Amino acid sequence: MKLKNNEFISYENAKMIYGIPNKSEKKIIENYKNNLKKLNLQIEAWNIKPIFITQITYNINGNKILFLLNAELKKFAKEYNYKIIKLDELILQPLNNSFVDEIHTNEKGSSEIAKILFPLLKDEILKKLNNTN
Repeated sequence: MKLKNNEFISYENAKMIYGIPNKSEKKIIENYKNNLKKLNLQIEAWNIKPIFITQITYNINGNKILFLLNAELKKFAKEYNYKIIKLDELILQPLNNSFVDEIHTNEKGSSEIAKILFPLLKDEILKKLNNTN
């Protein structure tokens, strides 16, 4: 999917334009927060050390609901001291011709995102391996 002119929305721009959630958006956010609380019970019960990754769309931060849900995930990760990779903040330029639709990456898009994520995940995995030896 090719971006049209001015479709790319950076994290900083999204913070300025989205503002306060409306009533229906608040309901979606509350449901998401409840799901995160349930997830946390399982994380603690199974003694898992998760690494969360925020999500993006073809125009990075162009979906208000996703932007708000990413914000909740960041709060959740901070509250419970979980690792999080803020992909929505790391991508600073458009990923042109990288999506087959608004949310699914093609091979090029997956490769571009992997180039961002791999070094960060590798560091975390190596830290864990070094601490267990």
